[in-house]
Amino acid sequence: MPAIGASIAWSLHPAIVSRYSESIKPLTFSGLKALAAFAFTTAIMHSLPGFGDGFPYVLASAILEIGLGDALYAQSIKFIGGSLAVTISYSYIFTASAFSAIFSGEQLKLPLLIGLALAFTGIIVSVNPFGSLEKRALRVRGILAAAATSILWGAGTSLLKPALKYYNFASLTATRMLVVSLLLTPIGVAFEKPRDTWLNMVKASILVGSFSLGLGTLLLTYSIGTIGVAYTVLVESLTPILSQITTRTISREKLAAKTITGAILVGTGIVISNLKI
Repeated sequence: MPAIGASIAWSLHPAIVSRYSESIKPLTFSGLKALAAFAFTTAIMHSLPGFGDGFPYVLASAILEIGLGDALYAQSIKFIGGSLAVTISYSYIFTASAFSAIFSGEQLKLPLLIGLALAFTGIIVSVNPFGSLEKRALRVRGILAAAATSILWGAGTSLLKPALKYYNFASLTATRMLVVSLLLTPIGVAFEKPRDTWLNMVKASILVGSFSLGLGTLLLTYSIGTIGVAYTVLVESLTPILSQITTRTISREKLAAKTITGAILVGTGIVISNLKI
């Protein structure tokens, strides 16, 4: 399923941001990784951006989700760490479902709502965001940034469904990436003034932009076009858990029981959401 592929691609995002967090300037980083994603999408799919009918949906979704949402996500990781930031931010599976019901008229049936609740519980169990609170004082700005990320991601993702009436999934992805890059890169350079951080930020931008934002968003957009917003973001709840798995795999650590438990809860939620009752 494309949504699972998107989750795998996105699972690298928090690890890379955490690795280069000291060098990342949120707005500049969002613009640069969108540029890398645009190059990746154009090269792989041979799809050029379009600015015709439906562009207002593209513009709004790009700014809300990939632009401001991702910038705040990077900032929240920097303030409160990846585990807590990803848990709060991925409550967007609820906000996206709510917005999709408003914007696209998707029906939120009981099995789907139960599945969403189980999936988010699985995220909390797997990531254990509050396990190290005694070692790190929470910053209000970090929590607020993550909460705002959830709302912006939800709104931006839900706008993809109406945008797909005018674009195919590849051209839609390319257009969104180009818009974000053109808007945020000059603004970030002007206000954040990155100087000594350029090299590491470009490295992180290429990695996240190509593998997470580029490939991940292509698959995400295709999935939304085929199964809808709510079911796609439900599967996307696998991303925080996969992030734990990929991190442990790279560092050759044993897989924790909480990660397995969380994965089972998310998987159960996905199964329940597809029950016909």
